[in-house]
Amino acid sequence: MEGSLKVNPGSSLKVGYDLSVPGNSSNVAFTVNSPSIQFTVRCVYGSPSSSSFTATLPSRTYAFSDSGWYPSGSQSGSENYEGSVTVPNLCHGGQLLLSAGGTFGTSTS
Repeated sequence: MEGSLKVNPGSSLKVGYDLSVPGNSSNVAFTVNSPSIQFTVRCVYGSPSSSSFTATLPSRTYAFSDSGWYPSGSQSGSENYEGSVTVPNLCHGGQLLLSAGGTFGTSTS
């Protein structure tokens, strides 16, 4: 995520991730289990009713034979996003400021 992202409540926020296994040179497959991204919220104006919200994504299995899996070389490509979340109304109808970014959480198998 780049810049000072301002989003409106009720809008759709696309979310995604990429993977790396440093030093890998063999065929490998693993599952990303119940991934989620927790976003820290500030309001453009005023204080939020909650300091964060979470986007949950489906579990997914990946296979690759080098050190990383990247959905695309283009940041804006639709293939970069494994899911989306509806932006909650945490700023009393005003825009949410997501400049603090999000924290990715998962387990792999």
